[in-house]
Amino acid sequence: MMGPCCYTLEPASLLITSHFNPTMYYELPEQMLRDEYGSDAVHDLATVARSDSGI
Repeated sequence: MMGPCCYTLEPASLLITSHFNPTMYYELPEQMLRDEYGSDAVHDLATVARSDSGI
């Protein structure tokens, strides 16, 4: 089962402050946060948020 996945980011630091997914009734998986903040991913949330297109 899949659904929309939305995040809010703190404007100054661009750290994730909340997450919404109506099909996910648990906290964000630890591995997702490790991947987001512990790697040099090209499409991390902060880079996407700063991009002109947003995607």
